Amino acid sequence: MNFLLSILVLCYFFLLGRSSLIILNLKKNKTQLVDDLKIFDTKISVFYPLIGLFVFGNILFIFNFFAPLNSINLKIILIFILFFNLYNFKNIFKNISDFVTLSIFQLIVTLSIFNVNFQYDAGFYHLNYQNWIRTEKLVIGLSNLHTPFGLSSISDYIASMFWLDNNFALLHLSSITFLAVLFSFFSFNIFKSNNKFLKNSSILVIFFGLLDNFGINGGLNGFIAISGIIKPDLPFAVLFYLFTLLFLNGLIKKSFTVLEINFLSLLLFFSFQYRLTSIYLFPFFLLTIFNLVRNNEFKLSELKIQLTYVALFGVWIVKSFLLTSCLLYPITFTCLNTRWGNNRNAVNFTDESREFNFAYSTNQNFLEWFQEWIVLNSNSTILKNFILSFFIVLIISIFSTEKLSHQTVLNFVSKCFITYTILGFLFIWIFGAPSFRFLYGFILFSISCLPLLGKRLIIKTNLNSRYLLTIIMFASAMLIPRLDSYKSFFNNPVEMKILEVETTRYIDGDGFWVYPEKGDQCWINKKCIPSSIQVEEERILSFKAFTK
Repeated sequence: MNFLLSILVLCYFFLLGRSSLIILNLKKNKTQLVDDLKIFDTKISVFYPLIGLFVFGNILFIFNFFAPLNSINLKIILIFILFFNLYNFKNIFKNISDFVTLSIFQLIVTLSIFNVNFQYDAGFYHLNYQNWIRTEKLVIGLSNLHTPFGLSSISDYIASMFWLDNNFALLHLSSITFLAVLFSFFSFNIFKSNNKFLKNSSILVIFFGLLDNFGINGGLNGFIAISGIIKPDLPFAVLFYLFTLLFLNGLIKKSFTVLEINFLSLLLFFSFQYRLTSIYLFPFFLLTIFNLVRNNEFKLSELKIQLTYVALFGVWIVKSFLLTSCLLYPITFTCLNTRWGNNRNAVNFTDESREFNFAYSTNQNFLEWFQEWIVLNSNSTILKNFILSFFIVLIISIFSTEKLSHQTVLNFVSKCFITYTILGFLFIWIFGAPSFRFLYGFILFSISCLPLLGKRLIIKTNLNSRYLLTIIMFASAMLIPRLDSYKSFFNNPVEMKILEVETTRYIDGDGFWVYPEKGDQCWINKKCIPSSIQVEEERILSFKAFTK
């Protein structure tokens, strides 16, 4: 049952992505060409589920301005869009092989559902925030009830549609779809693409993924890992990696198509909706678009879709402002004075987050801080395994057999982008939240840059090497679900995974509110707040609002 539902989820997002592109092409009368499009030498059908997830999440967050997400009208809209696939439906069969590849990897990573559980933040704020948006349209000043509500990642909007009575296991399926897309992308690059840079980087990353399962204390080297339910780490990592890799590929080629620019915009904005971190990539990307227009490689009229992203960005900022009074929560200088504003919320949240993640401060000795940081959790183990794995793939990238083409050489702009991406991310990471789970996408990008050092093709893709690469790729994917997941699967392979929230006792607060009897996890209870606060409920226009 778990596998059937997982394939249905993949199929829905695949068709939603395709129908969204058809809608965009209706006016151009080019619907018959949609399935033939390529993005950076990769068939666009490989990315259909990712495009579908983007459209799905953004429909939800916009709809929430007007109505709660449990509305039947919303479900009708989400189903209706699929009918655009009927345009030139026969062309969909061109994508069978790509859908089969996606399905294989989707089924492999679905094994992780058998042993997945809630992570702490699910009970702390994720599920209760989803409860709010499912039952209420946007609530002004909602962060006054609980400061993490202000984060409101797109992951919460997507996950909110996968509640099944009191079973929350299905929330996991949308996240693992990102992994299916990623490995299908690797598969296409290795076996079907003529893009040597993407082929090289894909080969190295799957090697790195395989090495994640070996090393000190059993492994873990910083490769993408499946965390608990609702964690945005995995989707953000995939989006960040795909954007930086494909953008770098375009900079090396010194060439972008309109479709590629539009897709890069989607990846960048989508990653921003998952985690604020990627906003530092905006200036470099926008500057590139400006130069492309200035050099007459594009006409402004060809980039009309960019206006859609600008509009979505604006609406996302409005949503953040209404929830928190901050344009970019929890960045304090973006906070404004409003009736529902409380800038102290952003300050407190930032301070608590930095303290929890043991972030570095300028008044600290860096070496002393590093010595304390390295002994936390499993930082020492992951760092040692990362260095070892990085050295192995570096050796592979240097001692190779076939030279790259002269076009795949780092130019000045691409060198600047690599430097900017690496230094910028490390700065944000060290000063913001130096936890390895935030590094997944960054690490994959770093690994993907190694072929550029050797300027050589990793492995000649003859028949024997193709067999070897197939084994490595599938082994890398199959080892993402941990051993406990396989044990649970073999114990009862047909039983549907049931994941229920913990039974929580509450104590009465002052008047309307209640508090958790133990700890600070409210789980699913709109009346529950983690600590005593003073708020007033009122109406601002047609919106419910909480003011302090």
